[in-house]
Amino acid sequence: MKENKRNFLGVWLPRDVYLDKKLSWTEKILYVEIQSLDNEQGCFASNEYFAEFLDVSTTTISISISKLKKLGYVKCISFDGRRRILKSAFKNLEKQALRKLKGTIKENLKHNNTINNSIKLSIKWEDEIMSLDYPKEMKIDFIEYWQEKSKSGKTRQSLEKTWCSKRRMKTWSKNDKKWNHNNTKKSITNSMDNYLKAKQKLMGQ
Repeated sequence: MKENKRNFLGVWLPRDVYLDKKLSWTEKILYVEIQSLDNEQGCFASNEYFAEFLDVSTTTISISISKLKKLGYVKCISFDGRRRILKSAFKNLEKQALRKLKGTIKENLKHNNTINNSIKLSIKWEDEIMSLDYPKEMKIDFIEYWQEKSKSGKTRQSLEKTWCSKRRMKTWSKNDKKWNHNNTKKSITNSMDNYLKAKQKLMGQ
């Protein structure tokens, strides 16, 4: 794969992106990669490149980029049907933020190691879920629910005493089918009630 040219001064994550609870760590590190490749013309990297770089599927990358665009962190400035060009919304703030960074090298490295470990675990978990044999939308809902953070900054998943992704996903699927069945049954019942009321009204005229 052709190496993408970087405008790269180091790993920098804007405060808004870092603290956004709607983003997973996969999406946050994807933003960092887009930003590092965002030169004067923009970032030309393909979904296949990002998928290989982050060791996830192209489907995960496609969903993540759509989410970053929807939240306003990334914008597509050009697409000719073959090549897409992305731009970071915070690109102009990067150098200013880097000049303001404080702390010793040792403290920064320790903090970065903690973040990197969290990112790796999050990416591994999300890719595990996306590889399971369930509808894509169901898996996305599952990930977003369990990765939602509390006021303490911990995800729902991390607050569980025990965890097995396959068993949790199986239960989620059963509940989803049950919920959809109940909604369908309720809709049919309501339709029947409306029919009977209308019939009685006509008979009374």
